[in-house]
Amino acid sequence: MHDTLNASALLSTIKTTLKSKFENSAPSARDLYWSTGQACVAQFAMDDCWYRAQVISVSSNENKVKVLFIDYGNEEDVGTHQVRKDICLMRHPQQGYYCQLFNVLPVSDNGKWPIATLNLLHKMIVDRTCFITVMVPATSEHPPKIQMEMIDGPIVGDELVSLGVATFAGERLAERVSPPPCELIYLDAIVPEMGSNVPVVISEVLTHTTFYVQRRNFDKEESVAIRECHNTINRCAADWQPITEPKIGDACCARFTVDDVWFRAVVTGVDETEKLVTVIYVDYGNEETLGYDRIRKIPSEMLLLPKLAFLCELFQVHPVDTWTPELEAQLLELLNRDDEHLYYVDVKEYGNPVQVNLNVAVEGRDEPQLAYQHLVNGNLLKLVRKKTWEETA
Repeated sequence: MHDTLNASALLSTIKTTLKSKFENSAPSARDLYWSTGQACVAQFAMDDCWYRAQVISVSSNENKVKVLFIDYGNEEDVGTHQVRKDICLMRHPQQGYYCQLFNVLPVSDNGKWPIATLNLLHKMIVDRTCFITVMVPATSEHPPKIQMEMIDGPIVGDELVSLGVATFAGERLAERVSPPPCELIYLDAIVPEMGSNVPVVISEVLTHTTFYVQRRNFDKEESVAIRECHNTINRCAADWQPITEPKIGDACCARFTVDDVWFRAVVTGVDETEKLVTVIYVDYGNEETLGYDRIRKIPSEMLLLPKLAFLCELFQVHPVDTWTPELEAQLLELLNRDDEHLYYVDVKEYGNPVQVNLNVAVEGRDEPQLAYQHLVNGNLLKLVRKKTWEETA
C-alpha cells in the first residue's frame, strides 16, 4: 500500500523520470549479469514502463531474473534485457508498504487464501483509499499486522468474515515493543560502462596498482542527492544514536579525525577491550580506527545514495622484469597526486576490484592516453593479456 498524502506525486515523478531515461534504451554488457539483492530499474510487462526494483532471484540460465517492484510490492520474471544497473532516484525511500491483515484467517482446507478470495480482496482494496491502524508492529521475520478500513466502506477483515470467506483468528494484541533493527547496507557504487572513459579522481591509494576512485560525471540529480546527504549528516549526525555494541559490517556515520567531519562508513573491525572500531569510509575508501564515541547509527534513508567510491586495479599491468621498490614508487607517485587531479577510467572488466585503464588527457589529442604510458615506453611496464580458459586448458 501507499501513503496517499505523500506518495502520489513522488510516484508520478519517479515513473516519468525513469520512462524518459530508459525508454528505448539498450542494455549494456554489465546489465546482463545479476545477483540476488541487487538494486535495479526494471521494465513492467503490463505497461512497458520502468520502475525501481530489487532482484530477488536469478534463473539457472541467467537470462531471466525475478524482481520485486519496491514501490508497488508485485513480483515479476523479466528478461535480463529488461533490467538496468544504472539506477537513479534511489535517495527516495521505498513507497510500498508490506502489511498483513490482523486477526483474520482464510476459510480453506489447507490454510491458504483461495484464488477466488484473493480476487475478491483485490476488487475491494486495490487502487482505493483506506485508513489503517497498526495492531501489531513489524518484526525482523513478519510484517506489521494492520486493521484496514475503507474510506467508503467497512473494515476489510469484518467484511471478509461476513461474506463467509474468512474467520476471526482470536488473535490478541501483542505487547507494543520496538522491533529488532534490520540489517542496513549501502547500495553499490555505480560503475561506468565499458569503454566510456569516465572522469574520476583517486580518493584512496591502497597499493601501486589498486586504488579507489570517485566519478566526476554526476548528473544534476546525483549532485543534489550527494549534497543533501552530506549536509544532513553533518547537521544531524552528532545527535543520532550512539553505537554501544558495534559489529563488523554495521553501517554507521563516523567522525573523521583529520577534520572532525561526519561521513558514511562501515565497521570493519572491533576492539571491545579498548572500545575502538576500525571503519572504512564508503564514499572514499580510506580506513581509520576510532573510539566508540565517534560513530553513530545511520538512518536508513542515508543508505539510499549509492557509495561514491569503487575499488579499481590497473588492467594487465606487469613489470617487464620484476616489481622493484623504485618502480612501485613511480606508480605510487602517479596515483598519489593532489586530490583534485582529474583522471579517466576505462573499465575493461567488472569485478571487485574493477579492472581499468587509468588515462589522462593529453594536449593536442582527442582521446586520453594511459597515465603510465611513459613507463611502458621506457620498458619498465608491459601490458599482458590474461589467457582465456581455453588457452590454458
